[in-house]
Amino acid sequence: MNKQDLVDAVAAKTGARKAATGETIDAVIAAIMGELAKGKTVQLIGFGSFSVGARAARVGRNPATGAEIQLPAADLVPDHRCVAALPDAHRAHRARHRGSTWAGRDDRIARHRRQDLREHREVGQPA
Repeated sequence: MNKQDLVDAVAAKTGARKAATGETIDAVIAAIMGELAKGKTVQLIGFGSFSVGARAARVGRNPATGAEIQLPAADLVPDHRCVAALPDAHRAHRARHRGSTWAGRDDRIARHRRQDLREHREVGQPA
């Protein structure tokens, strides 16, 4: 879902004009961003919390060459933690649609990947 889809869904649910709904969503996002820029935490009960933190400098690896690189410290690292109900709702949705083409396809792909990994380990090849 992108921002326009969100505007459409909220406007349909509330009966408000799409333009007014878009302005409201923009205002909510601006308020959240403003608080995060100040280093504060925003908690939306029933959805989750948004916060920012600092990350220390560290050593990383270039994935292409494997060479070590220095990653600089970052002052504002965004973080979102969802409420426990959100993953539970996702699992319930998947369980309801387990027989659908997409859910079954995802399960089959995961099962084949696990099987491929086991076969590579048995032969001694890197995965």
